[in-house]
Amino acid sequence: MRRQILPALMAVLLAGCNLSPPSLRSLNTVGGARVVTFAQTPLARSAPTLSLNQGSNWKAGNLAIAAIVTYNGSGPSITAPRGWTLIRDDISPTTRQTLYWHVVEPCDPISEVWSFSEPVDSQAVVLLLDKYAAVKAIDASSGNSGGGQILTANSLTTRNDGDLILAFYATDFVGTSPGHDIPPNMTKIVDLEAAPHEYWVVAAYQSGRGRTVDLTCNAAQVFRWVAAQVAIKRAT
Repeated sequence: MRRQILPALMAVLLAGCNLSPPSLRSLNTVGGARVVTFAQTPLARSAPTLSLNQGSNWKAGNLAIAAIVTYNGSGPSITAPRGWTLIRDDISPTTRQTLYWHVVEPCDPISEVWSFSEPVDSQAVVLLLDKYAAVKAIDASSGNSGGGQILTANSLTTRNDGDLILAFYATDFVGTSPGHDIPPNMTKIVDLEAAPHEYWVVAAYQSGRGRTVDLTCNAAQVFRWVAAQVAIKRAT
């Protein structure tokens, strides 16, 4: 009798579990955090500092996510402005992408300055978000670097339902930029090209907690690149 009951019980338990991974959706059907505006800083050549303007639409209480991208340096140290917290730092032989977060305060200046220990080529973007969790808004992150035609922002595992998944890509092309595609079910937010360099940011919403997929972009020639995923918790 026990031998007959156990398989039936297991079948019921498995049927009640959601074994499929969470999906990514371009539309915010989960009430997640959202990017309300962004601002870009064009390429600065061989400079010891980079001034990142937050744009005219920033508001106190926004969550700011900054991507500082440097090229052709030997991994110089970076000094961030007061109140900015490091998310992650990913480096290839020619390209480096350093991500920070900060909750905008009423007295914040419009422009913030990052300093480098030696002059480098650099550019940046800042995303301003609302509807994010007030506590531990950065749910998870992952990073990757490499060379070749396929850029991959490695998967991460979220601990909360309805995260906003941001993917950041930066390249140092060998020659003229060939362009790129974006992962399925994602929306492009930023695409800044200053040949031979380029970076772009895409976004989607995760249907539930769990592991995301690797987010890949294809391009047409060999280059060095860095890529990252960042998951933002929604407000509760």
